[in-house]
Amino acid sequence: MVDVTPEDLRAAVSAGRIDEATAAGLAAFAAERQGFRAALAEEDEPFEFFRGFGEIFVSVGLVLLLGAVHAFGMLVGGGGGVWFASNGTTAAIVAGMAFLLALYFTRRRRMSLPSIVLAGVFAIEACFAIAAAVDAAADWPGGDAAPSLMVALVGGFAMLGYYRLFRLPFALAPLGLYVAGFLIAAAYVVTPRSEDVFEFGTFDIAEAPTFSIAVLIFGVGAFLVAMRFDMQDPHRLGRKSAAAFWLHILAAPAIVNTVCLSLYNLGGPIGYASSAAAFLLVALLALLVDRRSFLMAGVVYAGLVIAAAVEAAGGVEFTSVATVGILGAGITFLGARWTAARRALLAALPAGAAIRDRLPPA
Repeated sequence: MVDVTPEDLRAAVSAGRIDEATAAGLAAFAAERQGFRAALAEEDEPFEFFRGFGEIFVSVGLVLLLGAVHAFGMLVGGGGGVWFASNGTTAAIVAGMAFLLALYFTRRRRMSLPSIVLAGVFAIEACFAIAAAVDAAADWPGGDAAPSLMVALVGGFAMLGYYRLFRLPFALAPLGLYVAGFLIAAAYVVTPRSEDVFEFGTFDIAEAPTFSIAVLIFGVGAFLVAMRFDMQDPHRLGRKSAAAFWLHILAAPAIVNTVCLSLYNLGGPIGYASSAAAFLLVALLALLVDRRSFLMAGVVYAGLVIAAAVEAAGGVEFTSVATVGILGAGITFLGARWTAARRALLAALPAGAAIRDRLPPA
């Protein structure tokens, strides 16, 4: 008799053969018989980007096809840059094509990588089309903030509809970016724009409070929504955990960059110590929720703190080598002992803590 693996259950859910609740129930039943850790793969946080070279082949074809249509529309319309600018008509046509192709490759064929490509193309081209329509509709007061607000709002609803129709986890990534754009634009509508969005140190609350606080709010919100998805699928067998993966990818840099950079830029022992403490908390959070994205988002700040410590110890000439070596050793060790570290952390939680049963088992 063939053994059914977690990958088989995820494939069955994706193909619509069984629902997520049934898959989770089967996994839980098997885990109770075998022991949770024995029933789960050692390489946790499963993620499937593509299912074979055939999907790469189709994805390349889609990129070439849609890119050619975009370029042709720009040339006929007399547009400027082919790849980085677009008129509204061309963008709308390409977005419509991506949507129609998704009806086949996403809804019918259930292909992973082509679905991601089509969702990304739809999100980008829809943004161009909406921006052109908003720009032509009226002269907006308040600089770029008001039209950007409208683009983010309409684009966000478009991506929400896309996600609801196709149930594609990746669609939450561009949807999240639209939400982030809406919050940032709304912050600049409410607060007069006083800093350059793209200046160095943007994520520093002291230097760019409007932008950084809006990003932090988005990050916290994305993290809470991701945790809601994760807690509904602790064994990570269905779409909800995959959707949470993409939300964590957005939430991690939004939270970590804002908090760690703001603390690090305080300078001196207080700033470095605070940044190190923040990174430690981020590492514990990553272990607790079993998401490595938070840890990776804080690696840069861990390196900065290590470099400051090495320089303070008098090893200025070895700063770069020592920083990379220490950081690499730490990441390698934690990666090798991730499961054991999670087990120890979860064991340290109070015995009656309800959250223990809603997190991935260790």
